[in-house]
Amino acid sequence: MRKRRVYLDHASSTSVDTAIFDFMKPYFTDKYGNPGGMHLFGQEAQVAIDDSRDKAARFFGCDFSEIVFTGSATEANNLAIRGIVKNTLLAIPNFIPHIVTSKIEHSSVLETLRDLERNGVEVTYLDVNGEGFVNPDNIANAIKDTTILISIMYASNEIGTIQPIQKISQVVLNARKNFSKTPKLSKAANIMLMGRVENHEETSHGKEPLLSGAPYFHTDAVQALNYLDCNVSRLGVDMLTFSGHKIYGPKGIGGLYVKKNTPIASIITGGKQEMGFRSGTENVPYIVGFGMAVEIAGNMRIAETVRLEKLRDYFVREVIKRIPSAKLNGPQKSGRLANNANFLFKGFPANNLIIALDREGIAVSSGATCTIKTVVSSETLMAIGLDKEEAKQSLRFTFGRGTTEKDLEYVLFNLEDIVNKNR
Repeated sequence: MRKRRVYLDHASSTSVDTAIFDFMKPYFTDKYGNPGGMHLFGQEAQVAIDDSRDKAARFFGCDFSEIVFTGSATEANNLAIRGIVKNTLLAIPNFIPHIVTSKIEHSSVLETLRDLERNGVEVTYLDVNGEGFVNPDNIANAIKDTTILISIMYASNEIGTIQPIQKISQVVLNARKNFSKTPKLSKAANIMLMGRVENHEETSHGKEPLLSGAPYFHTDAVQALNYLDCNVSRLGVDMLTFSGHKIYGPKGIGGLYVKKNTPIASIITGGKQEMGFRSGTENVPYIVGFGMAVEIAGNMRIAETVRLEKLRDYFVREVIKRIPSAKLNGPQKSGRLANNANFLFKGFPANNLIIALDREGIAVSSGATCTIKTVVSSETLMAIGLDKEEAKQSLRFTFGRGTTEKDLEYVLFNLEDIVNKNR
């Protein structure tokens, strides 16, 4: 079979759409003013940011002022988690916040929470089932008096599991209603919502130092934007993380939807840009690129999801047919991202397969790109029941807009050939 280049690592990053790249260019060379400036150059930059923020707000179904741009999704996750902890401790200094999450979150969530644990924050890491799903009942059971945040990703970057976000939001809402009946909450809540420090003597030593809106619900939706409904009202979330380079926009731009009155504090101090949540001169070209990318993603979502589901199902069937020992990791029937397929190839180290496929022009991944340069077992794969060695023998194939059936036929031919030669 004639050699070709096939990129099946779209969960790691996507190419920048050429139309988006062209749209960004003037903001590097012609319209390069600081958006904080009063002159025309600055006004042009500010108008461009406003236009992109408006596009994002339409995509997420939220208010213009609820979109906060950051330098990456990792930063956005840190802002959501550290920001709510910081504001809680400003309001109630002796309080020990509790956060509920799952064992299969992105490293930018898990490592942030581990760091906060070292500083006294309490974290509950929930188990998932063999397909990677979180049970909403387990979340309900984990919530307690001191729970301020639930952070559950919308869709897994490794195994493609789509979490029942709406059901989880209902659990959070029910917990919030129960908390609102507690009598000593009003002053703490007012302090938090106003984002300022007052005399906390009454609340900081009380037995029930809760917030009237707690617990809050955050989801990392980085992998979801191309394929899933991300309307925040329908999802029922208070904060949602997004990224540019997973939707054919540039790297170096991400952001956070922050519902009005969600009490988070800035974690970067300075000029109070981005509604005071994120200081630093705005990255105008990248924000412009994200705005166009999210608009295109919204227009293409339904048709592209249907197209990729067909390709994914074909690929999964053929892998199992040609390599019977291969095992599909994650959801077996439904609840998987349209572009994701993750397999265990028992007895074949993933890194060896990646190198062998790369020699044939095929790009795949062993899992989360943030950690693959160090040979470690995926926490996600071990959480769904694989042992350490099996986790190191799993490959992730993630498709994108340019993926065709011919591409997959080429991958299948080479994958089968490599496995057979190395039995």
